[in-house]
Amino acid sequence: MIDAAHPFAASGGVSLDLDVKGVGMAVVDAGQLRQVMDNLLRNAIEAASEGGRVTVAAKSGSKGHAIEVRDTGPGIAPDDLPRIFDLYFTTKPQGTGVGLAVSQQIVSAHGGTIEVNSTPGEGTTMTIRLPLMAEGGTRV
Repeated sequence: MIDAAHPFAASGGVSLDLDVKGVGMAVVDAGQLRQVMDNLLRNAIEAASEGGRVTVAAKSGSKGHAIEVRDTGPGIAPDDLPRIFDLYFTTKPQGTGVGLAVSQQIVSAHGGTIEVNSTPGEGTTMTIRLPLMAEGGTRV
């Protein structure tokens, strides 16, 4: 999933790092999770802009799985934060306001959540949390 974002990141002068040590298995629709990750990565890369960094970290624990997408961009304005998952809300001139709303729906349909932590001037972290699986599944 992450490999496809490398050319986009490189074209914008953004470093893309991956840390997936200790990641386990989750029951997910791989295509849908790919859609979520593509959207989160695109947003993070665009926010980080030239010279910035995006880090994707995935880990598993006794409470489930977590996938973090962190960027060194300008962060999200506090007034915008409560609305970022609203359908058609966007701060981008060419944005549609669909990506985060659909991503949240997909993650929710998998029994998970998306959390956002953003500090203006310091960047944003989007965290997907997914439940543990019984057997089978797809590597997160």
